Amino acid sequence: MMTEAAQSIVIRPADVRDADAIGHVHYYSWIETYTDYFSDDVMRGRSLERSVEMAKTVHAHSFVAVVDQRVVAFATYGPSRDEDLPDAAEIRAVYVLEPFQGRGIGKRLMSACYEALSCRDPFIVWVLELNKKTVDFYSAQGFVKDGRKKTLYERTIIRMVKKAE
Repeated sequence: MMTEAAQSIVIRPADVRDADAIGHVHYYSWIETYTDYFSDDVMRGRSLERSVEMAKTVHAHSFVAVVDQRVVAFATYGPSRDEDLPDAAEIRAVYVLEPFQGRGIGKRLMSACYEALSCRDPFIVWVLELNKKTVDFYSAQGFVKDGRKKTLYERTIIRMVKKAE
């Protein structure tokens, strides 16, 4: 068995065969990340089956991180859905299973998204305002809060923006 340090991490475009694995990562990362931020009702409304079904529609604009032939993280991206920034690129989701966090996987997924969206400027993300760890992650990537806010399950999510390099 490889040691943790020796495990190689492969970042590659996702395909339809990854839907189950992406759904798994989405569901379990959501539970690991958001249990302390959302109500029990919201958390009970999550399901692995629904996450897998969602993953079947996003694989075309996704990257996965694979360790030991197992998908442990993914990122989805596309054109901005925000009317005020129609030329922007949106990083729509970055989820890394908790045991694999802190290994640079999120940064590598972000880099793959930047490259795929290099014809667009700026880059945007929406993040739960209360989730300091994630806000700090995006800040370290060069994103800054731009003052735009939305509500998700009675919690504030904020938009962060980064100029393309």
